[in-house]
Amino acid sequence: MKGRYLFSFIVSLLGIVLFTMSQFTIATPAPIFRPIIRNVQNQLPRRMIMRLPASLDITGVNGRIRIYPILEPNSRSCFGRNCFRVSLTSEPDCQARACGLGYIATFRPSSDYADIVQSLGDERYRVTSSITLREGIRGTYVYADPRGVSSGPFSVVIWNQNGQTFIVSLPFSQQEKQKIINIAISMANEPPIRSIR
Repeated sequence: MKGRYLFSFIVSLLGIVLFTMSQFTIATPAPIFRPIIRNVQNQLPRRMIMRLPASLDITGVNGRIRIYPILEPNSRSCFGRNCFRVSLTSEPDCQARACGLGYIATFRPSSDYADIVQSLGDERYRVTSSITLREGIRGTYVYADPRGVSSGPFSVVIWNQNGQTFIVSLPFSQQEKQKIINIAISMANEPPIRSIR
């Protein structure tokens, strides 16, 4: 009888320890971001955070595309707003449009981003839907086809969290909608990267 109580106590204690440890476990962003984490922390404006996904894969005609992140602190390329942006390119240190695959960005304060959605091209070639990224966090998925010679279709997910607006934009087709939504869900649920300034 005494042995059974001791066993139950040990199992309960082990459960509490494991639960507590999981609360302090810090998930890590996708491997492509690991070399720039310290730079993100150093370059983020004070009291700002950045969210990066735990995984990020883009496939092309010839299979998986290698992605290179480029930091763009204080970029004005987020719909005319000052933002912290991580551009995703197919070549290291390439900022030419031909290398661009997409980006992840944030700006503050958070805003009603209806104007951003409207700026993503003619509404006849735009599909928009409301999505849930986590409990209490809703976002907007947008598929846009600018029908231009130099730019093809792309998908965007945009949402407000922690007093900031977050955006992920990638060259995904409407058929790949769930891929970009999963990336945004990962971003919304991963622990944030904080400025160390």
